[in-house]
Amino acid sequence: SAFVVTPGLFYNLFGLAFTVVLLHDAPKYLNFTNPFTRFMARSAYTAYIIHLWFVTLAAISFAFILGATTEIPAVGWLGGGSLAVKAEEVAAWMPWVAALYVSVVVTVVVWPLAYALAVMPGLRTML
Repeated sequence: SAFVVTPGLFYNLFGLAFTVVLLHDAPKYLNFTNPFTRFMARSAYTAYIIHLWFVTLAAISFAFILGATTEIPAVGWLGGGSLAVKAEEVAAWMPWVAALYVSVVVTVVVWPLAYALAVMPGLRTML
């Protein structure tokens, strides 16, 4: 059938329709403020600037949690050791668990830190 041949067309049309609906309905139904939205708005730019460092640290911490072995060196450390992961040990579900872990840890750490940095006297005007 045509749908099986061109699923990309469906995804493109869905994305376009979703964007139009969002642009039309967001001003009507999402035009409000509360303490949570003010917190998120105040810290959004700072979170954007600092999040990459924490994503990297969370990914490395997940590799340590896996109980990394020495088969495939991935990161060299000053002590001469290395962080490594055996390809055979990574099951099909591991990337999803890693993504969930990194997302939760980074969100919990970055947003409060971003707000704290954004309201500091020296950084308030820049961030």
